[in-house]
Amino acid sequence: MEAKYNFILADLLWSYSAKEIPPNLLQDFDHNEFIDGFTEEMIRKLATLKVDFISHNTFSTKRYAKLKKLLNKCLDARSLKLQCVKNQDFEGAALHREKERELLSQIENEGFGLSFTQQNEYALYHVDVDTKNRNVRFTVYSNGSECETFLLDIAKRVAECTGKKMGDSSSQLPTT
Repeated sequence: MEAKYNFILADLLWSYSAKEIPPNLLQDFDHNEFIDGFTEEMIRKLATLKVDFISHNTFSTKRYAKLKKLLNKCLDARSLKLQCVKNQDFEGAALHREKERELLSQIENEGFGLSFTQQNEYALYHVDVDTKNRNVRFTVYSNGSECETFLLDIAKRVAECTGKKMGDSSSQLPTT
């Protein structure tokens, strides 16, 4: 898998500071400029935005075994890093931060990215961009609903403005 577009979701999640997406998102360019820009670009190019959610059961299959192991190790390293910071053990925090970076790199080598929201939910994701057919597909595994709500709302807004069907959102990764 190719991971060169994985920055899209991370940038969207990091720039998203409101608890809910405002109803006038597309008209309010002072608020979350990057999200507006991304959404407007999708609309301008008449692109289709699809979101596929990997269910917990699907993520537990052999197909995702290596990725699941990397995710768990990364979450453990992140937790230990934060605990060390809380305890003012900055050398320990630095060691765990380095381990977390190494694991994030391994996750990227598997074609996925990992991002955290402000509410400390995570999203493990892969972004596919089909420029010929103007399709963007987010494949996401998350531990919470914030990412799901956020992505579905953006996909809905793009579909409403382009007149294209939003695409099926499912809990299974499509077979290719």
